[in-house]
Amino acid sequence: AQATPRISRTQGGTLAPAFFGRAAQNDEPLMQFVRAGWSNPGTLRHPGLQKVEYWWRDGRLERVGYLAVDGASPPEPATLFRDVTALKLRYRGPDGAWLERWAPQKPLDMPSAVELVLTRKGEKPLTLLFLVGASLPLPPGAAPASGVLANGV
Repeated sequence: AQATPRISRTQGGTLAPAFFGRAAQNDEPLMQFVRAGWSNPGTLRHPGLQKVEYWWRDGRLERVGYLAVDGASPPEPATLFRDVTALKLRYRGPDGAWLERWAPQKPLDMPSAVELVLTRKGEKPLTLLFLVGASLPLPPGAAPASGVLANGV
């Protein structure tokens, strides 16, 4: 499944950018985006797109997967990690620089990658890197490697 450049609506009807990310806070999601490739093993009626949020609350890293992209009420979150004592996110911009917050100039802009560093009680920090979207743009003037297509073209 991949993040896709799709603007969504909040439960209150406000427009949300295709991807946003911020520093850890209890009252707002860490990240929100729309993803493609929502599997449907039970042949339930739902779209192929899903709005997803990640939260850090009460020592838990949680994922909320909405049943509809626009205006849906949030379902119960799924706990991904417990006993999280520290969490840091960074977002890779189009120029390759890492940013502490993803606040796009254009609502369809997305980072190329996300770095998540989390520490659990009594554990060493765990660093996770995620590519965002289907492909990464090449730096200006760079040619694709032999047999590799740039930007899905």
